[in-house]
Amino acid sequence: MNTATQFAPNTLPFQGFVYFNPWVSCYTGRKKMTPAVLGVRAQDLPPATLASLGSIHSVDPKELSPLESVRGAMRSVCLKKGVSAMGGYMVPEADASEIAAELDECVTRFYDLKTDLIRRLPVSREEWMRRPEFAQWTDKIRAVLDTIEYIDGQLQCGWEAFVIAPTTELPKAPGEVDSPLASGLRRVASGIGDQALVEVAATADALIRDSLHDEQGRPRSEVTQKILSPIRRMLDKLDAISFADPRLVHVVQYGKSELAQLPVKGKMSNNDLARIYSLVLALSDPDAILKVAVFASSSSIDVSGEESQVLLDIAAPTAVVPQLDSTPVEDDVGAVDVSAAVQDVPALADASSTELSEAPSQEVVYDDCF
Repeated sequence: MNTATQFAPNTLPFQGFVYFNPWVSCYTGRKKMTPAVLGVRAQDLPPATLASLGSIHSVDPKELSPLESVRGAMRSVCLKKGVSAMGGYMVPEADASEIAAELDECVTRFYDLKTDLIRRLPVSREEWMRRPEFAQWTDKIRAVLDTIEYIDGQLQCGWEAFVIAPTTELPKAPGEVDSPLASGLRRVASGIGDQALVEVAATADALIRDSLHDEQGRPRSEVTQKILSPIRRMLDKLDAISFADPRLVHVVQYGKSELAQLPVKGKMSNNDLARIYSLVLALSDPDAILKVAVFASSSSIDVSGEESQVLLDIAAPTAVVPQLDSTPVEDDVGAVDVSAAVQDVPALADASSTELSEAPSQEVVYDDCF
């Protein structure tokens, strides 16, 4: 969708966002494997254009994985309320302080883990090299070890944030409305809402797969209140970004109205579970959720019980709420990792290649939904 007309022709369209760039520099402990390490002649190996040797682990990978996990934690923090953009994350100004504080917590955790690792590393690395299965390789591993001081310097973590200020002086190319620079900036801004929907769709898809179905892929017959937490987080994210794309207002209103129809305690099944399936299934398709939300905002239709499929039929006739298994289950929701769910989703810079259907044109009423 092209929403560039929402912005003044010559202003920089990033007002209301703070750009975050979290980063983690980790030490891998990998050392390039050479013919000498293998005890073979270089001329006996295939040419490098065909194949290359692997690497040696000079440190137990399990020792390093907690530090690497902080990278995913920082990504999850930013994606709670922001969207991927330009190699980092664009977060609404209203949520920027909260995100900054949580990123600081991630940084503190990283350096606590680093301190513990550096303290234990001389002993743990020696135990790694002395494992019986490494006996014939111990001397070769020892020969390529990095110093503890070098490893200490490699392990770093932090984040930066900045805002892009508005201007009325974006340059124009001769005979054009916008310069290539202005057009490029506007193209990124106009895809913010689309990017948010794509990222939420990835999370909703993971929720369907991992929480609304059991390990055998069968639909669950009942769920607990825990299933609602990731749904609320998805709606909160869209709500936070809705000032940049009014279409999201309809999605948030529809989602919250559906949740309001559900019981506030106890397990849910039958009509209540069908309502949850319908909502999450719609959220997993950016086109569908837009059509469903806009239709629901202009209709008094009740989508509970047997009518739960009505809105989905309007948006995507092939989408069907599954027939529910009659076998009750005790555990319904596993933790949905937002960053893992969206890690393969293209960032905002590529959002122009993702075409989403525009919602029917109508005036947006800005009331108390923000």
